[in-house]
Amino acid sequence: MQTSSRVLRHGRNELAKVIVGQEEMINQCLLTILCGGHALLEGVPGIAKTLVHRRFFSASRAAVHRPAAGR
Repeated sequence: MQTSSRVLRHGRNELAKVIVGQEEMINQCLLTILCGGHALLEGVPGIAKTLVHRRFFSASRAAVHRPAAGR
């Protein structure tokens, strides 16, 4: 199986443990990261933007850098 497929499946499985109903946002974030891009998560409060961010990077063991508000 291709490496990108394993990464996607692992990321989805980890996020599905705690996040329900945000499959499209999760898929888009995973694809953005696999492509080496950047993502800006926008939306109303309460749709798990920060949780997606923290859980994915926790699962991938990557460094997390979140700029301070207003920058």
